[in-house]
Amino acid sequence: MTRIRRAELVLAGLAIVIGVCGLIVARDLGFAAASGGVLFERSDDMIWGKLFQFSPLGAIVTIALASVAMLGAWIRQRTLVLVAAGGFAICALQVIVQFGRTDNVLGVRGGNLALFLAMAAGLAALAFADAGEATDSGATAG
Repeated sequence: MTRIRRAELVLAGLAIVIGVCGLIVARDLGFAAASGGVLFERSDDMIWGKLFQFSPLGAIVTIALASVAMLGAWIRQRTLVLVAAGGFAICALQVIVQFGRTDNVLGVRGGNLALFLAMAAGLAALAFADAGEATDSGATAG
């Protein structure tokens, strides 16, 4: 297993953990509630206090996209990792467009924007680096 694949698996695993925690926090909310459940709600004095907020739909979308990325990394399909990166980029765009409105179907806020952008940029960079690594190894082998 290459370092790039391990990094993809770690990023995807982190997003799955955050999504599952968001799903647990949002379990009593409406499926597409505009104001989601807040992770670490009682930790105002800590650096990560009130960082992420999810509706059940937002948490499920996060888990699904991270699962696609994890599957792509596991079976060595760069396309799946790029699809997940694109999905996270679309989620980031949704945060920008719908934040603070009643049609915020993912129930997210600004902290989620950082998560979605980091996942999109990180997974895309790793997928393209993996393609470059495969090309380099093929060129040196020949």
